Amino acid sequence: DHVLPRSIVTRLAKGVLPQNTVIQKDAVLALTKGATVFINYLCTTANENAAKNNKKNINPKDILEAISHLELDEFRPRLEAELASELHRYDHKFYNLLRCPFHRV
Repeated sequence: DHVLPRSIVTRLAKGVLPQNTVIQKDAVLALTKGATVFINYLCTTANENAAKNNKKNINPKDILEAISHLELDEFRPRLEAELASELHRYDHKFYNLLRCPFHRV
């Protein structure tokens, strides 16, 4: 059973909450389990999309298409922006090669 580390989930949650907010242990467990279920669902959907195109590898475009397929389009612009920013920081050349699939011109 793969589960996200509680410390990372807690850090992510505290990063978006007001400074003095306390997160109960059971709430962290619920967040951890919920995030794990969401990631599994998103990956399964992305894998199905990739398989339809006779691909065995899931790429970022497959994840973005899965977001749309799951009717979570309100998250897509933020995800695209975060992904583009991270790819740009990771490797400028790699970002330039992949920029088009993530960035609407």
